[in-house]
Amino acid sequence: MVVILLLLAGTEVALRKVWGFGNMPLYTASDKWEYMQSPNQQGVRLGNKYYNNSYGMRSYEIDDGKAHILGLGDSVIHGGVQPIKMA
Repeated sequence: MVVILLLLAGTEVALRKVWGFGNMPLYTASDKWEYMQSPNQQGVRLGNKYYNNSYGMRSYEIDDGKAHILGLGDSVIHGGVQPIKMA
């Protein structure tokens, strides 16, 4: 029984610290958007760095002195997977 508990504890520590399973981004409930990522957080999850600005967007802080472009489209614009080209 002690060996099983030590194996489980070792697996938990390895998954959280070595492979980065313990650093999930936090989400908050929103009246307008259902769930959104909490603002002002950063971390590493599965080897990928993430950063959320004060609006909860996956971006650095918005610079009001620059021109902004509104991009409308599907999940590719919103950070999804690139489409696969079929031959």
